[in-house]
Amino acid sequence: MPTYTIQIPDGRHMVVEAPDEQTALTGVQDWHAQNIGKTTADLSSLSDDDLRALHSAPDVTKISDKDLQAAHAAHTAVSKTDTSMLGALGQGTADVVEGVGKTVKDYVSPEWGKAILATKAAQHADRYKSASEQFIHPDDGADSHTLGLDWSQLPRAAVEQAPGLAMDVAGQVLTKKLGPVGQWIANTLTYGARTAGNEAEKRAQARTGNPEAEPTTEDKLTGLTSTLAQSALNKMGSNAIVSPGKVTATGVRGALQAGGNVLKAAGTEGLTNAGQDLISQGFIKQGTDQPIDTQEALGAGVMGAAGGGVFGLPKGVKETVTATRMRDVVPDEHTAMAANRIAENAGGVDKLGNVKTAYDATTRAVADVQRELGDAANRVTNPSAEAANAIEAARRGDPLSKRDLAAIDAEGNEQLSSLARQTTALSKLTGMGKYDESAGTFIGGTHQTAKKLITPFAKRVGELGAFAGAGAMGSGGVGFDTIASHVPAALEGLAGAVAAYKGLKTLDKGLGLASPAKTFAEKFGDGSGNVRVPTMLNQSPTGPKVAPASSATPAQPWGPTPEPSMPFKPDVLEPGIGKIVEKIQRQKQQQTTKDAMPLLRRLAQEASASNAVKKLREVPEAHSTKAPTAPVGTSDSAEPFVLPESPYWSHEPDNAASFILKDALDGGKPIRNEQAYHAGTVRRLKAEEDIYKRISDAMQSVKERGDFHKYLSALWGSDTPDVVSKVRDQMMTEFPQYGVTILKHLPDDVIKGLWNTKPTRKS
Repeated sequence: MPTYTIQIPDGRHMVVEAPDEQTALTGVQDWHAQNIGKTTADLSSLSDDDLRALHSAPDVTKISDKDLQAAHAAHTAVSKTDTSMLGALGQGTADVVEGVGKTVKDYVSPEWGKAILATKAAQHADRYKSASEQFIHPDDGADSHTLGLDWSQLPRAAVEQAPGLAMDVAGQVLTKKLGPVGQWIANTLTYGARTAGNEAEKRAQARTGNPEAEPTTEDKLTGLTSTLAQSALNKMGSNAIVSPGKVTATGVRGALQAGGNVLKAAGTEGLTNAGQDLISQGFIKQGTDQPIDTQEALGAGVMGAAGGGVFGLPKGVKETVTATRMRDVVPDEHTAMAANRIAENAGGVDKLGNVKTAYDATTRAVADVQRELGDAANRVTNPSAEAANAIEAARRGDPLSKRDLAAIDAEGNEQLSSLARQTTALSKLTGMGKYDESAGTFIGGTHQTAKKLITPFAKRVGELGAFAGAGAMGSGGVGFDTIASHVPAALEGLAGAVAAYKGLKTLDKGLGLASPAKTFAEKFGDGSGNVRVPTMLNQSPTGPKVAPASSATPAQPWGPTPEPSMPFKPDVLEPGIGKIVEKIQRQKQQQTTKDAMPLLRRLAQEASASNAVKKLREVPEAHSTKAPTAPVGTSDSAEPFVLPESPYWSHEPDNAASFILKDALDGGKPIRNEQAYHAGTVRRLKAEEDIYKRISDAMQSVKERGDFHKYLSALWGSDTPDVVSKVRDQMMTEFPQYGVTILKHLPDDVIKGLWNTKPTRKS
C-alpha cells in the first residue's frame, strides 16, 4: 500500500498509508479535526498509537508532556482487562444479586425487582472479563485445550461460582436443626431466589430470538418448573458438603475417611451441577431449533466439582486433624458410651464449647465411670493377679494396655470390661488439652499461648500510661517525653498480641482444637443416650402385679385380672440357675463338635480356610447318617487333655523368650546356639500372639473373648507342634461356632511353620 506525506495546518507533516491520495488526505483531515486542541480528559479516549503520534510531533504546542502522560495513564486504566480473584468474587456476587433482582421482578414485584437491579451490588465491573465463559468456550478455540476447556481459567471460574454455593451452604447450615423438611425449604428458597428469574428470561430470549424480550406467563411457569427440578439436584450437592458421612475411625483410616468425604462432595457437586445445566438447557430450548450444548454441561460439572471440593475441604481438614489427635482412642461402643456421658452431662454437644461446661461435664463423666467401675470390681471374686492389677490401674484412671483389657475380659464381667474401656478413653481425652482442676476449665488449642502474651503487654501499657500521667502532672514534666515515646510501641505490641490471639482462636475452633470435650463427643457419640452395657441384673422379681384400685381396668366379679405369665428366660433367673442352663447348652455344643471332629480334623489339613469350607459343603448328606469316629485322644480310656499354661504370657515376646531360654538351660536341655533359639522363640511367640488376636477379634461378645483369653497362655505354653494341634482341637470343641475361623488362622501347615526353628546350615 502506498504512503503519502501530507502537511497539516500547523506546519507539521504526517506520513499516511492509503490506497490513494484522496483517501489519505481525507483521513488526515478527519484526524486533525477530532484530535488537535483536545483537553486531557478528551485524550483519555485516544488509542496508544494516537497518543504516541501526538507526543512525537515536534510542532505540537497546545498539549504539554504532563497532559499527555496523564492522558496515557487514564487510557491505560480504562483499557486494561481485570482478571483478578477479587474481580471474580465481585462478578459472582453481582450474579447472585442480579439473579435475585430478576426473580423478584418477574415473580413478585416489577418495581422492587428493578430497584434491586439498579443497586451497585448488582452491577458488573466494566473491565472484568468473566472466566466461566472463557473456561467453557475458550477464546482461542476448543481444539487447543484438553476436553475443550481452558483449564487456566478454572480457579477464577470457581471463585465466580462461590457466592451462590456459599448461599446454599449457609441456608443448609442455619436450618440443620429444623430437619430434612426445613433444609429442603431453605434450599428451594436460596437456589430458587437467584435462579427462577434467569430461567424465565432465558426462555423468553430463546423462544423469540430477542435478547431484550420480556418473559410471558408461560415463560415464567417454564422457568419456575425448571428451577424446582434443578433445586432437587442442588440439595444433593449441598448436602454432601454440609452433612458428609461421619468419620468414625481414627489415625490413618480416619484421615482416609475424611479425604473420601471431600472427594465425595466434589464428585456429587460436579454431577449435580452438570445435571442442573442439562435440565436448564432442556427447558429453555424446548420447541426451538437450538441444540443442547454438551460442552456447557461438561464445564458446569467441572466447575461444580471444584466448588464442592473447596467447600468440603475445611471439614475434611478438621476431621483429619481430629483423627490424627485421637489416633490412640479406640472407636468402639464403649468409647461411644463415654462420649454420650459427656454430652448428656452438658445438656447437649453444642454447650461443650464453653470451657467451664466442658470441664464440669467431663469431670462428672469420669467420676460416674470410676464409681460404677468400683462397684463392678467389688463383685469380682478371686481375680487373677493380672486382672487385679489392671482393675486397680483402671480405678486410678490410668490408660490400660491391650493386655490389661484382656486380663479384665478373662474375668467374664461384661459390665466391668466396658467400664474399663470407658475410663481408658476418658483418661486419654483429659490428656488432649489443658484440663485445669484449679480453674475448673477444660480447653485446648494453640490460642492459649497467644493469650499469655497479652498480659505482659497490657501490663506494660498500663505502667507507661501511669508514668506518663504522673510526669505530665509533675513539675516541669521531667521525663514525660521519654516515657510517652514508648507508649505507641507498647500499644502496637498489645494490638499484635490481641490479633494473634483472636486469629489462633478462630483457627482452633475451625479445626476442633479449642474444645477437646466437644470434639470427642461429636466424633464418638452416637446420639443413642446409652452410657453402659445393658444388663438384666437390675430387674428385681417382684412377683405378679395386681392392678391398683384406681386402675382403668374394670374390676371383674372373680377378682383382679392377673398379668400374663412371662415366658421362661434363663437370663432373668438368678445366677445359679442361669449357670446350670448355660452348662447344659455348652454340653450340647460340645457333643455336636465331638461328633463332627473327625471331619474337622481332616479339613484342618487344608492350608486355605476357603478350601476347607468348600470341602465341608461337598460332603454328601448321606454321610451324615454314619456313626462318627471318635477323634484321637478323646476315647474314654485316654486321659483328658489339659491345656498347658505359660507363666510368661503377660510379658512381651522378647522378655518371655528370655525366660523360656533360661528355663530350658536350667532344665538341662541341650541348646547349641542360644541366640538362634531365642530368636526362633520370639518369632514363634509373636506369630502365636497374632493368631490368638485374630481369632479373638472375630468373636462377637466380651464374654467369649474373656473365655478365649486362656488360649494365649496355652499356645505359649505348648512345647511341640502336636501340643499346639491339641490346643487347637480344644479351641474348636469349646467354640464350635468359630471353627472355620480357627482353621483359617491355625491350619496344620501354620502349626508346623511355627516350630520350624532349625538354623540355616553354613556352607
